[in-house]
Amino acid sequence: RLSPDITEINLDIEAVAGDFTGKNGYLWVIYSVTRLDETGDTSSGSRDILTYWKLKNIDGGWTVTKIKEAA
Repeated sequence: RLSPDITEINLDIEAVAGDFTGKNGYLWVIYSVTRLDETGDTSSGSRDILTYWKLKNIDGGWTVTKIKEAA
């Protein structure tokens, strides 16, 4: 749910490394997010956040089961 002053969110996501073979896997993902207010000005955001995504092969499809982000 967006706060009343946020009208748009821009997200950029990039998988930079990973391994998913067999039943388990992982991805290293970098993302950036920008939140814009009703006038189009940046309200808040984060840039180049490195995260680790744990994956599991469930019924032939890869599912993210856990995401870890540096504090």
